[in-house]
Amino acid sequence: MVDEPRFSPEQIAVLGAGVVGFASGRALLECGHRVQFVDTDSHRVSELLAMGFDSSTTLRFDEPSVVVLVCVPTPVSEQSYDFDHLRHALTMVAEAAKASGGSHVCVVRSTVPPLTMDRIVAPFLETLLDGSTTVLQLAVVPEFLRQHSALEDARSPRLTVIAATSAELRERLRSLFGALKGPVLTTEKYANAELIKIAHNALNATKISFFNEIHQVSMAVGADEELVASTIVDTAEAMWNPLYGTRGGTAFGGRCLPKDLEGLVAACGQLLVATPLLEAVMKVNNSMPSPEHQ
Repeated sequence: MVDEPRFSPEQIAVLGAGVVGFASGRALLECGHRVQFVDTDSHRVSELLAMGFDSSTTLRFDEPSVVVLVCVPTPVSEQSYDFDHLRHALTMVAEAAKASGGSHVCVVRSTVPPLTMDRIVAPFLETLLDGSTTVLQLAVVPEFLRQHSALEDARSPRLTVIAATSAELRERLRSLFGALKGPVLTTEKYANAELIKIAHNALNATKISFFNEIHQVSMAVGADEELVASTIVDTAEAMWNPLYGTRGGTAFGGRCLPKDLEGLVAACGQLLVATPLLEAVMKVNNSMPSPEHQ
């Protein structure tokens, strides 16, 4: 459900003060929340202190209930995610929570693949907190910030997605992020939020690659690339109908789509123009059940 939540000030610790962490924390600070930036880079901390922001190299909880936004890098190494930074951040959160007691919230804002919360984050924290009476609730609130306009995007997000198993926590985070200029979507499944974020970027990347292939074809046949691309944007239903093609589990059928896609790929082959994306589209479609079998 998407709606406009009510605002309630929170004590927030932003763990990782890079592009995402700084933009997220500053936007929430401007909304009236109390924000401390925490980063292991002492030079970055000095920069933030000089700018007048509360910042430290250590994470500690001075109040009985603190919301920690984990905004550390999750780079991809050898075709898999590297969670070293994430595990280090979670260790800092667990140690601070055990030292202070109380009930705190750990919000993973870093980009992670589906099932990371269930299979890595939750078990890891459970092990770290073993024997402690501290309560540490978990949530996922992925970021959708563009690097060149991160602060603007943080202040006015197109949508904030919140995943938490607790209805009470979802409501609390709706209030926290609701102070920003944008609607809030809540879900109880971590995997929903994790997949929304990563698929969001996968779609953007796919669109760029599609038009790169059309660029190659345009160059090969002498077509006006800008005219071709702008016309596709204006007329292709996939561009102007937001629901077009979003029903997964079924191949596209009919006469035009299969024929024209196959024909374009074949023509490109004769022109010696590589179209790996379009060929992959055909491969995926051939692996799906046809509409008449649904």
